[in-house]
Amino acid sequence: SGMNNLGAWSEWKRAVCKADPQVIIAGAERYAAFCRENKIEREYIKYADNWLREELWNNAYELPEKERQLPPTERDELRAEALKWKLERNIFVRQDEKNWLKRWEEKRRK
Repeated sequence: SGMNNLGAWSEWKRAVCKADPQVIIAGAERYAAFCRENKIEREYIKYADNWLREELWNNAYELPEKERQLPPTERDELRAEALKWKLERNIFVRQDEKNWLKRWEEKRRK
């Protein structure tokens, strides 16, 4: 396999300086679920070192509509925390993520 475990380990050590390990793990779980749901072929799945280097734990990896209607989960809590953490520090957050956070916070107020 092309995955470089040593590279992944050093990227992990760098990543945990930027984000909570739980947030990174939740992002990896979302990515895995996204790849499964969308039947993404192995050669298109990112290696861990690249995934970490590109800070892709911040990606939404939107789930299918039916699953989006479930009550907010612990995973959504973690995702919201990660996004708020970035916004507070003026770290770039994509517009779709900002929209998600806004919808999520509105849902929580109801």
